[in-house]
Amino acid sequence: MKKSVIQIILMFLASITLWSCASETDAYARLVSEWQGREIVFPDVMTDVITGDTIDLSDADFTILTYVDSTGCTGCKMKLPIWKEFFSSLDSIVGERDFNAVIVVNAKYNRELAYLIQRDDYPYQVVNDVNDSLQILNQFPDDIMLRTFLLDRNNHVVAIGNPAYNVGIAELYRAIISGRKTFNKGGTQIITVDDSKKEIGEVRLGEVLTVNYALKNESMDTVFVRDVISSCHCTEAIISDSVIPPNDTLPIQIKFHEDSITGIFRRNVYIYYHGFENPTVLEVSGSVIN
Repeated sequence: MKKSVIQIILMFLASITLWSCASETDAYARLVSEWQGREIVFPDVMTDVITGDTIDLSDADFTILTYVDSTGCTGCKMKLPIWKEFFSSLDSIVGERDFNAVIVVNAKYNRELAYLIQRDDYPYQVVNDVNDSLQILNQFPDDIMLRTFLLDRNNHVVAIGNPAYNVGIAELYRAIISGRKTFNKGGTQIITVDDSKKEIGEVRLGEVLTVNYALKNESMDTVFVRDVISSCHCTEAIISDSVIPPNDTLPIQIKFHEDSITGIFRRNVYIYYHGFENPTVLEVSGSVIN
């Protein structure tokens, strides 16, 4: 079964949101679709509440950004103990890949935030955006579930949704960040790809381009493909079988077809297997021109 990341996000959001009608579901679908791939614009300078250090988000493969406004109970919405547990779990699985974690809050006083951070022994970055510059620059959705973003190295939205409120979203973020290799429980690499990232150069708007990959089963056991998920409707993955025998390969084609937006793109396809947590991640990138 093939799904897009947008469909997966909507499925998880629906599990905790009481959508009363089809129009409300459609509204969520439009919001998630609109934000997928969008670049988040940051203020020129952001400083950590506790250390006062300037925050640099340019040195990591991924950034998890969550925005908290000034209304209601700040501590309740920040959920620092849950974030602390989630980020700690990521630290243990990402290996050589790196990620930034930053919570941006629009609060009147640093003192309140500093108290919450120290009370919960929260070790990750928190910014007090007194002027609400981040919100002014980006105009985030009103729904608190749609004010947390998984960003790539170029600050483009890879996924949207709040892991602190939804276990399914948390698992999706873990799967995306954890990398491009699939391991068994003993840590042995099972599925390999010679070149998981492919740059295809310039593609004309409306042109269909096919990129070929091969999944190799390095183990002595048969591996079964459970699911194939693309990051965007413009990217389709085609496999001829769902079974990869021992020491054999399974060809996979990715068809890229963008008919509405020009510019630089990066799209991913995630292949999940029965009995393994981490997916294989294939990436295709390039530039769409008129």
